[in-house]
Amino acid sequence: MEEIKKLVAVQRVEYAALWMVAVGLVVCFESGILADGAYAGIPWMEYYLETAGILCAVILIPFSLKLFSLALAKKIRRFALLKTLGLYRRWSELRLLLLAIVVWGNLLVYYLTLNDIGGLCALMGLTASFFCWPDVKRVMIELDIAEV
Repeated sequence: MEEIKKLVAVQRVEYAALWMVAVGLVVCFESGILADGAYAGIPWMEYYLETAGILCAVILIPFSLKLFSLALAKKIRRFALLKTLGLYRRWSELRLLLLAIVVWGNLLVYYLTLNDIGGLCALMGLTASFFCWPDVKRVMIELDIAEV
């Protein structure tokens, strides 16, 4: 049980980092530390960046949410507890990385093109991250661990 609590604590820090970096990007662009609108007014560049951002969101968000449940069902549960928790953490980090690519990449698209499409896709990624918030009860249910 103690290992699960440690795992959840580490995962919460990682998920908080996703949000903190996103807020940091917004603050840097809004305060003028990073220049925004570098590709505003260049239609072909706006098109490619927005298309990449949309495809990234459409593919990676469902993939990150579904991939995790498939990995749990087929691969993780059959090992010993410590190995299972290690694999669970690795798959959680992969899911978080996929969501971070969506959020941070689309925030960059939003500020570089000054078009709302990137911002909306970033908000979709942040909304999806709410469904991934780690909890001890959730870990125990997902890994079929009985209460000790």
